[in-house]
Amino acid sequence: LESGGEVLDEALVWIETEQRVELHLHASPPVVARVLAAVSPQPSTRDARPTPLEQRAWELLPHASSEAGARILLDQVDGALRRALEALCATGDEQAAAASLATLLEAGRVARFALVPTRVALVGPVNAGKSTLFNALVGAQRAIVSPEPGATRDVLSERAELGGWPVQVLDTAGERRAPVETASGELEERGQQLARELSADADWIVRLWASDGALPASAAPRDPREVWVASRADLGAGAGRSACDAALSAARDPRDAAAQLTRLFVREHALPAQPWSAGAAAPFDAPSRSALELARARLAAGERDWREPLREALRR
Repeated sequence: LESGGEVLDEALVWIETEQRVELHLHASPPVVARVLAAVSPQPSTRDARPTPLEQRAWELLPHASSEAGARILLDQVDGALRRALEALCATGDEQAAAASLATLLEAGRVARFALVPTRVALVGPVNAGKSTLFNALVGAQRAIVSPEPGATRDVLSERAELGGWPVQVLDTAGERRAPVETASGELEERGQQLARELSADADWIVRLWASDGALPASAAPRDPREVWVASRADLGAGAGRSACDAALSAARDPRDAAAQLTRLFVREHALPAQPWSAGAAAPFDAPSRSALELARARLAAGERDWREPLREALRR
């Protein structure tokens, strides 16, 4: 790939159609940015020099975590958010403005799930099927699967997608009382401690219970971030299976297991079925979200200058 006689990178180029071409580059951010600038259209068809709002979206584009996130950013590069903010500043109907602010803030909440991978921790007892589900979600045999308890002692982390939503999946050590008097047991205990620490920082926790083993009582408390899944559903159904949010068999039908977890993810986070809606405005970073939140708070308080945060967002 050359630009102005300068070699930018040696890359793999896949031409699928006349409209879709993939460039597989080296991972250097300056190289990616330079190639994008060379092969892409101008950020805005109305102005060859992007304004700061559009420029921020443009600079985030090479780091998008998913195709949906990239499409959301491209819409903002093309001025979708600017047009929405300008319309808000021009309106004299405060009731309609309040509704528009709420819609934009909700769009920003949804966009974050497409732009920032959700940390998903797979937890549960030993031999609950966590590693099998992990492999099904990432689409590769990344985790060792064994009927021997305690096979997973470290935390495996891999990027995946649930219905187009980017996630970082964590496969954790199984929960049990390890024989700490042995070196192997001490190592397993360290893995369990690491699993507890990472689960505490996870955005979403998927707790697995083996369908053919002991299942939770329906009255047992659970973490608000947690869903319960009955695994190995093809091997039997215990009395407590009704307490779970889903039942799946990742070993027998990995595609269905991923689909079921996707449905749970979308439901639990109140997300639309599709991460991207063409041309929709969305606050895509902290400054744009903060401006909308401040404008809504001022409008709710009856302040006359409620539009000022929006005007400031348009200027910077």
